[in-house]
Parts: sequence; C-alpha cells; structure tokens
Amino acid sequence: MTIKTILITGAASGIGAATARRLATNNNHLVLHTGSNQQGLNLLVSELEQNGAQIDTIIGDLSEQSTINEIRALIVDQLKKLDVIVNNAGFPDWHSFDKLSDDSLQKSLDINLKAFHRLVQFSLPLLQQSSCPRIIAVSSFLAHRFQLDDTFVPASAASKAALEAMAKSLAMQLASQQITVNTIIPGYIKKDGINHTPVNESTRNKLINRIPMKRFGLPAEVAGLINYLISEEASYITGQSLAIDGGLTV
Repeated sequence: MTIKTILITGAASGIGAATARRLATNNNHLVLHTGSNQQGLNLLVSELEQNGAQIDTIIGDLSEQSTINEIRALIVDQLKKLDVIVNNAGFPDWHSFDKLSDDSLQKSLDINLKAFHRLVQFSLPLLQQSSCPRIIAVSSFLAHRFQLDDTFVPASAASKAALEAMAKSLAMQLASQQITVNTIIPGYIKKDGINHTPVNESTRNKLINRIPMKRFGLPAEVAGLINYLISEEASYITGQSLAIDGGLTV
C-alpha cells in the first residue's frame, strides 16, 4: 500500500476532520491546516496520533501570504513530498448583494479561490513526482442554489463557482500528466466540533424540508467520497463536479 502525504485545509472540524480521520491509516502523513480553531485541531491530532498517524499542523488565515508561505516551507522544503491536496477550507458569506462590501467579496475570493491557486501552484512539482497525485476542491451548493427562500449569497456563489471553473481548467491542463482534479459539492452537512452551536428545531426543519432525502448529510459520508476520489480506483475520473447533497441541487 502506497503511503501518501496529504494536505487537508480546514481540517479542525466537519468535513475536514472527518477526512483526516478517514485518511489517517496505513501510515499516511497528514498535513492538517485550520484558520483559527487551534483547540479543535489539537483534539483531532491527539485522537489520530493514538492510531499511529504521522501529522504536521499549520494554523493561519489562508488569505494571508504568510500562511501560504508557512505551508510551502513545510511541504516543499521539509517534507519534499506531496501526493494529495484536499482544499476544504472556506466559509459562507451571507450578505445580500446590496449589503456586500468590497472587502467581504474580496475575503471570499481570497479564501475560496486565491488560496487554492497558491497552494496548487507551489505543489505542482511535487505532485508531478507522485505515483498517485490527486487534487480535490471542496465547493458548495451555494454555487448552484442562488436563492434560499429570502436569502441570497452572491459572494459565496461567485467564489465557489469560480473555484469549480478553475478546477476544471486545471484538470484539463494536468490530465496528460495523470494528475486528477475534481470538485465535490456538499449540500447541508451536519456540523460538529467544539465551536458549533446547533440550530434550533424550527430552523432545522426548514432546512431539512429543502432536501429531497429529508436529512442532513454526514461529514463521514463526504469523507468517503474524498477517500474514493484519491484512490487508485478513481484514476480515470478528472474534471468532474460531484454533488453529495441528498438531491438538493437536482
């Protein structure tokens, strides 16, 4: 079994943490990033290290070049190896168009799009040396559902849609090198982590009624899809945007 070096951004909770748990096997070396949830990341690392996983951590805002430089120094200069990028970090911006400031729009673009470009750009030479190179970009149903009752999310819609387009373009550029690039599109996924405040029953029912399968997805279900896409069995899948949303975006 090939031992992989895997970068996961936004790894302290939710989909990122579930993916880390799923991939912390077979002595894979995980590089786990969080923007600010150090406590959550520390708890996750303690859990995974008990299973024998090799782990490095990075804490910092991906919109800041200093954080990108820190990740680059660890992966390129120290580890000198990378097989998989799981670009999971991101956040929803709930400002409507008329209330969306330039700074808020730029923040969404910096985290959801520019960080992906920066991470992939410095990683390409190492991915080109990998025997099973994979790039996974985590998008959002907000790039496909442009109105949620009376809520509109132009910054998230635009930045995540741009991420999907960039990933498809990248997939075509790298296909001849056998580097696959795919995007997953989660729907409403159950939240977890120490900083999460559950929604009230009324809001929960309102959200569930939007979903054809009438339930939230689980972080572990999304992690299962990511695990498949980075496997050797998925070596002929590239340039795809795969929804895992209980039918929400159909």
